[in-house]
Amino acid sequence: MNPLLTDVIGEIGEVIEASDSSHIGVQGEIIDETKNTLVIACQKNKVIPKRKTIIQIQGKKFDFNSLRVRPEEKIRKMRRRGKI
Repeated sequence: MNPLLTDVIGEIGEVIEASDSSHIGVQGEIIDETKNTLVIACQKNKVIPKRKTIIQIQGKKFDFNSLRVRPEEKIRKMRRRGKI
């Protein structure tokens, strides 16, 4: 799974590093994604900013600071940057 190219909605993730210490350790299903935030379903839905956040999905760590694009624009922007 590569969040640069695919949708992360429906994946189980855990916040490993974040600028807000209360977000560290939050885990659950990612239920929504916008340009600057992810919503993770746990006891209460948590809105996690992508800025300065590292999330572990399927055992791999992803820096979501570099993924601050609208979900529908991911592939187009990655092609322009030469990453695919």
